[in-house]
Amino acid sequence: MSETGQLKEKLAFGSLEVRVLEVRELPVHLFVVRYELAEKATEIKKHASATHTFQDVLNFKIMRMHGDVEVEAWHKHKLFKDKMVGYFRIPLRELENQEVLNGWFPLSQPDKTKIASPHTSEKSEEDKAGEVRLEMKLTLNEKPKEILHGIVINDNWTAETSGGSLINNRHWTKNHQFLLTVEKDMDVTVRLRLPENSIERGSFYVVKYDSSFYQGRPKRVLDTSEIIKVENFFCPITSLSVDSTMALQAGEYIVIPFTEAKDYAGPFTINAYSKDIDSIDFIKLPKSDKPEDTWTELSIEGQWTEQTAGGGDILTLAWTKNPQYVLTLTKSADVAIVLSQDNTAQSIGFYVIKQTDVNHQAVSYDEEIARTDGFKYTCSIGTKLPRLPGPGSYVIIPATFDPDIVGQFVVNIYSGDSDATLKFMDKQWNARKEITSEWTEQNSGGAPNFDTFAQNPQFSLKVSASPSNSAVSLLVQLIQDSVRFEEASIGFLILKRDPENKALLTQEEITEPSVAGKPNGWVQKMDVVCSLEVPETGGNYVIIPSTFKQGVTRPFQLIVYADTDIELSQIEGKQE
Repeated sequence: MSETGQLKEKLAFGSLEVRVLEVRELPVHLFVVRYELAEKATEIKKHASATHTFQDVLNFKIMRMHGDVEVEAWHKHKLFKDKMVGYFRIPLRELENQEVLNGWFPLSQPDKTKIASPHTSEKSEEDKAGEVRLEMKLTLNEKPKEILHGIVINDNWTAETSGGSLINNRHWTKNHQFLLTVEKDMDVTVRLRLPENSIERGSFYVVKYDSSFYQGRPKRVLDTSEIIKVENFFCPITSLSVDSTMALQAGEYIVIPFTEAKDYAGPFTINAYSKDIDSIDFIKLPKSDKPEDTWTELSIEGQWTEQTAGGGDILTLAWTKNPQYVLTLTKSADVAIVLSQDNTAQSIGFYVIKQTDVNHQAVSYDEEIARTDGFKYTCSIGTKLPRLPGPGSYVIIPATFDPDIVGQFVVNIYSGDSDATLKFMDKQWNARKEITSEWTEQNSGGAPNFDTFAQNPQFSLKVSASPSNSAVSLLVQLIQDSVRFEEASIGFLILKRDPENKALLTQEEITEPSVAGKPNGWVQKMDVVCSLEVPETGGNYVIIPSTFKQGVTRPFQLIVYADTDIELSQIEGKQE
């Protein structure tokens, strides 16, 4: 056999055997069978007959599963041109799943040829041109086993490790992740293979990997800008066999294979290859089962209701309505926080602040630790917090961009601290009192460094004894007009006072030893707070709020929170 013939034999998809057995109701001399460019004929009978039988076996090489098998009935003439008197055609794919197809097939008149099938309905007498009995057998060669070069990893999806696509899908973190390290700028080919009999289709994403943060742990926060696109698509088209060659810069990437359906179970093979194979590495994450190479995962489901949907604007106090969650670390650790929803209906995000009072919901936005990069219509949004200081507690405040938007969500924490905890902060203060007042031209005395400080509005605070015979937690919050807060710095003093003294404090009575508490300076914020512990017997205090500068006029609100009964009132009178 010639080299060309040997190559064709090697590449053949299979073979087709056609036996023409007999004809009826149509006088013929022979049959011609065609498949693609190949043409073979039966023996030529001496006389045309409508009852001829044949013994011919016609064989064809199949190079691809495509095209039709064509059977023609011919009548020969001695003096005139030979004439085709009947025609039958069947798609090759109709033979694929049948061991042998044997039966009578209707022949069409040559000018009314149609693609036929043994399952088609009876032809009309007008179209009918006799019948031919055929036996057809399609034999497919065993497909050559593919040899994947480079680094090959065989793995399995399970219901726990098959999360589906990365796009608009909060379950993507369930998927397997493989770390691809590229030592220099080069072309790298990634291949995914599913079993040929798989009912599912798959593909993969290639995403930039921040090794300084993740350090061999699976990626948990996704930004779609980190995905390496393939011909302007986020990933190759799903199939049983997926190949993609990408020009990658030196660095680290993760390859995330996935299936179209979540919770799919089945084997797969993932492969990374480069001509300079020594310049790439390809391993499964996490690198090991050691605690430092794995995440401690914490998760809480929550919801925004009409009462708890405060919106994402921290310049208004409505944010305090949002659900709050306390993350407590026992040591400094890398932390990734992800807020998820089942669809993209809401624009979502979150804030993280330091929690100084682990027993009550936060009411003041102090010591911001992190926030998401805006609010987005997405299934999941997150942020990374490298080496978050610990021991310590942090408040996570998930929110929708607009207030009064109801919906469900999930907060996921991925921490390097195996003893970290996450809980819903549901404890409210037992008592809350508030007063609205204002600084006017007559009573805006400025900060304590002015000798007019006592001219500011003064408020009496009476704290009852603790019912539990323990110190009383107290929090004082001063709030100014949120629209104009940038125009002034504000603060206040909490001063001890004699319970018998009902009058306004004078400037001489405001001394350093009498100060029970104050915020951390006079600051240019919407609100300032001060927390303090009051003896279990309770006490009497005067709160004097002020702007830093003298003569600043504006309304303000004073709110006091406590774990026991309190009385708050403005002290009336006039300074001498």
